[in-house]
Amino acid sequence: MISENNFTLAKLIMLHKDTNVTYDRELELYKFNIKGLADYSYSLKIRVPHGKKKVKKPKKVTYNAGPFTIKLAEKIYASDIDLKHGVINLHKGNAAGYYDTPDHRNVFYYETNKSIGWVADIKNPFATKIAQKVTEPQFFELANLAKKRYENALHLKDNFAQIKTMIGR
Repeated sequence: MISENNFTLAKLIMLHKDTNVTYDRELELYKFNIKGLADYSYSLKIRVPHGKKKVKKPKKVTYNAGPFTIKLAEKIYASDIDLKHGVINLHKGNAAGYYDTPDHRNVFYYETNKSIGWVADIKNPFATKIAQKVTEPQFFELANLAKKRYENALHLKDNFAQIKTMIGR
């Protein structure tokens, strides 16, 4: 679960009238940039993947060793499985050419516990989608809000003062 402060902060940034919103279809990533909080902009990124997790199929190999035949299957490692986790990340920018590790700039980072990409798949049963949404309600609320914000279907406010005090904590 996302902490309540981080959840509120993400909602405030998305509903702020001066936040710049972009969507990258290839990466399935919503990006919200807000300037004026510090020397450099803050960036809220929400990745909402689509599709089922992809598992590399093992190759079957057969060796003929004289009178014996050995059948082997290639081992599948965790790195071979492309899980479709949702991600929410808020980080602060820095000056061009200034090299700093991304961890030092993170305000917060959240990744869903399970692969959530299949929730958007039309072929999956409705009950399965509801079960997944119940396990990650805040993530799906923010993902839905991000989509509506990108489509300009929300009433926006000036949340600058609230955002500044929450980031200052």
